[in-house]
Amino acid sequence: MDNDECTCVARRGSSRSQAFSKPASPRLTRHPILPWLSSRLLAGQRAVPVLLAFLIAPQYVSGRELVIRFVDTTNRAVRVSKAELLLVAWGETERVALAPLDSAIRVELSRSWLCARWPARCMDLEKAYIYVQADGYVPIRSEPFRWPAVEATVPDPGSVSARIDFRQGTSVPLTANEDAALAVTLRRPEPRYVTLVGDRGEALSGERLSANMFWSRSNHCGVLAGADPLGEFVSDSAGRIALPDGDYEYALVLRDSRSVFRSPPQREEPTLLSYLPKPDTTLHVHRFVRRPLRVHVLSHGRPVSHAVLNGRVANCGCGACEGPIAVSDTEGRMAVDEFYPEDIGVLFICNEDRKPVWQLAPSDLPAGTLVIDLGPDYSVQPPGTPCYPPHLRPSGPAGGGRERGARAGGGENPAAPVARP
Repeated sequence: MDNDECTCVARRGSSRSQAFSKPASPRLTRHPILPWLSSRLLAGQRAVPVLLAFLIAPQYVSGRELVIRFVDTTNRAVRVSKAELLLVAWGETERVALAPLDSAIRVELSRSWLCARWPARCMDLEKAYIYVQADGYVPIRSEPFRWPAVEATVPDPGSVSARIDFRQGTSVPLTANEDAALAVTLRRPEPRYVTLVGDRGEALSGERLSANMFWSRSNHCGVLAGADPLGEFVSDSAGRIALPDGDYEYALVLRDSRSVFRSPPQREEPTLLSYLPKPDTTLHVHRFVRRPLRVHVLSHGRPVSHAVLNGRVANCGCGACEGPIAVSDTEGRMAVDEFYPEDIGVLFICNEDRKPVWQLAPSDLPAGTLVIDLGPDYSVQPPGTPCYPPHLRPSGPAGGGRERGARAGGGENPAAPVARP
């Protein structure tokens, strides 16, 4: 095999991919001011040496060009119907259409090319994907890759600055000042299912979820910012859901806020990111258990009406995480039939100064009625005013609950004292 060419072939099932690259000579990018300089030189005028040196400096060596050819499982060319670059920066995403060249696409992987298409965020781009569709074939998305930078000096010709990978057993490295090419195999759609099972392995019917082609949740709240909707689905009596087939990472979102995926190593949450490598993938779902809540609020033994029981949603990333759960009646009692302890991280009560004076984790709830005595000096939180649990207060004491004798009834289940910083 020649030293200037390398061909790699890998197989996985019926899919094939080939990667090959050839070194290309560095070439100058035509700059708009070059004709002006040329005319001045031909006219015998002297151009500014520094400006001329700047224009022909190594930073104007073009970036690499990537050519991807698409074939079917018999190695016949497949016509591309849609191709896009999916770009991700912190808190923002962008899509850039690529003009298909029949059965291939071509991308100039230079910083100037990128900045011409996303000038606002090209300099802090986190990652990029290539997404391709072809009529009659399964859509495919590449693995994320870092955009190759155009260096101020010529980098080491052998250094790899990025790698393009479509999860077909091989990938193409992008090295300094070299063009690269890759052959990617597209396959025909096949049935694809997920089966939802509960904590005891039982089939979960009637569970609703939405499915997406995933590419970004890079933001403060971790919400799906880059996700192409595939549809809304409901599991049948066997817990099965038929999904659109795709060679990409799925984002599955349970629509019931009281259901979470239990799929290690991810924590329990309603969103699951997975490539779903099997035609039928079993997913474990935990449904929160309902437990009616009964509360009796007192102030030095006397009932307190209009007391507000607040709650903070468990594992709330950002946004409005706190709010009222119930308000006591004239006898100081509250009844919440649709209460799910796992849905709440902490229960708390505030006074008229909107300072928390009592709090309790739902896991510490007594078996019967929760009795809370807030002490003789308690005054109720004004209706409609916000109140936050102690650990969210910016500074200073959380409130005077402990000094005012705040406690939860039930003997074996005392209320946790209000935390102090």
